[in-house]
Amino acid sequence: MRRSLVLARTPREWNRRVLTLEDFAAYCRRERIVVEEIESCLPDLYTIYDDEPYITIHPGLRGAERVFTCFHELAHYWLHPPGIHHLHQMHSIAENEADVVAACAMVPITLLTNRWPAQIIEDYGYPPDLVDLRLEIFHRYQI
Repeated sequence: MRRSLVLARTPREWNRRVLTLEDFAAYCRRERIVVEEIESCLPDLYTIYDDEPYITIHPGLRGAERVFTCFHELAHYWLHPPGIHHLHQMHSIAENEADVVAACAMVPITLLTNRWPAQIIEDYGYPPDLVDLRLEIFHRYQI
């Protein structure tokens, strides 16, 4: 994971407060990213189509899974040029970076250092694996 890239390209409030779907929508409006809900067997996606950035999200996603997925795809916009997924070596790095951005958007350092993991799970309705991922990110990358 390229820590300096993540820190340089994410918005100021990222990892400082809990980001929501409303924040996601505001970022997309500001950056003129078209967001569409598409029911497909394909994974959610960030791409460029007709010179415009697009994010597609499955309409069945709800709750924490939806928020995580939205910020994961937005992270690709912030960090990765389109087509990076076609480079096998960069694919896993890009996916890891997008997961880091999404996890820190939902569980910022301010929340992580002021509450026990069980409190975060209970108060926010997050799945335990999200909080475990966030703890791993904190210990591994000091973010």
